[in-house]
Amino acid sequence: MVEQQRDERTRSAGTKTPRSQPPVPEVIDPPDLLKPKVTPGGPTEADFRALERAESIIAELADRYLEVVDADLSNIQGATSQLQGEAANASEHVDRIYHIAHDMKGQGGSFGYPLVTTISKQLCQFIEDLDKTQLAEDQIQAIALHVDALNVVIREKLKEAEGEQAKALLAGLRQVVEKVSNAS
Repeated sequence: MVEQQRDERTRSAGTKTPRSQPPVPEVIDPPDLLKPKVTPGGPTEADFRALERAESIIAELADRYLEVVDADLSNIQGATSQLQGEAANASEHVDRIYHIAHDMKGQGGSFGYPLVTTISKQLCQFIEDLDKTQLAEDQIQAIALHVDALNVVIREKLKEAEGEQAKALLAGLRQVVEKVSNAS
């Protein structure tokens, strides 16, 4: 159709015939091919009973989260103590701290402790940026401060990252990381 109009314009370019009106655009409604594939009660419909069961299981696990996180805290504190006492195996201890913090990062938000997630994430990012073969004392202390902060959050049951106490804690940890990062 466009070529036909071009041909007409080309033919009429030499003559002084009036131009015709441009064609009216045609609106084409595409067919809905997805709707027939999704049927109520079909295999693609969400199973709300399964979601309710999953939420129930998570609620039960949340009640036991403090028991689980106590073990993680004990392990991460032990690794931090070893890091502070043995510079020779620093890389090994930092890796262990990183893996425990990474696990805590994933669990915190799932079980109602987003502040644990935030602190653990910050600790993991700090560790990722370190040269684990040449740790300075201030870097080791920054790691220890994060671990201490996790301990405070669990002991005081500070769940929300939006409270004044939580904001102050996070701001302090960020300042430590910035100071240590700028010194390195």
